[in-house]
Amino acid sequence: MNLLTNYTLINDTFDSLSETVLINGEPQKAIIATAYLGMVENRHISSLQPFRRGDYVEHRGHLYIVNEEVKTPRHNKYRATMTSCNVSIEVRDFLGRVIDRFDELGRPIYVDAYSDPYLIHGVMKQWERSLNDAFALQMMEIAFFVDVRDTPEAREQFKINNVYTIKGMAVSVVMHDLSQNGLLGLLFIKSGKTPPY
Repeated sequence: MNLLTNYTLINDTFDSLSETVLINGEPQKAIIATAYLGMVENRHISSLQPFRRGDYVEHRGHLYIVNEEVKTPRHNKYRATMTSCNVSIEVRDFLGRVIDRFDELGRPIYVDAYSDPYLIHGVMKQWERSLNDAFALQMMEIAFFVDVRDTPEAREQFKINNVYTIKGMAVSVVMHDLSQNGLLGLLFIKSGKTPPY
């Protein structure tokens, strides 16, 4: 018999073992344990309150993203694996075109206006480098795959062909992976363009 199926016992256990973390900026009690070792840090998270894949978890000064489906409780608690966010993408929202100045004939000259920069955090899952020798000059092709939280704002921000600077390199979005609820998978390739801001 599993003693943690009794609601009173599981509540008492959580009160003694849990710590407060921030899930999407909201405080929540959870038990955080070490998971398997890999290229990035993974941890198990257990809580009496529900959470979902794609949720951001702040724990002891580090930011994680929940990467497993969490729909129903197991043994009266919710449990999943979260992965440390190892990439931050600086983005700005497009606000519209504004008048910058007027030319010598009094006609307005417009420029694109952008919001202040902010960061979207994600997990770089895969990094690929290959040498393209189809041309006289060999070119290094770089592509990498990043998971971020799937929100309408993220889908709007990371449209196909949008250009960003990640880890000092200009890259553009070439594909979205929507196969995992809660996560937006982004495939980036090295770009010759620079971000418009």
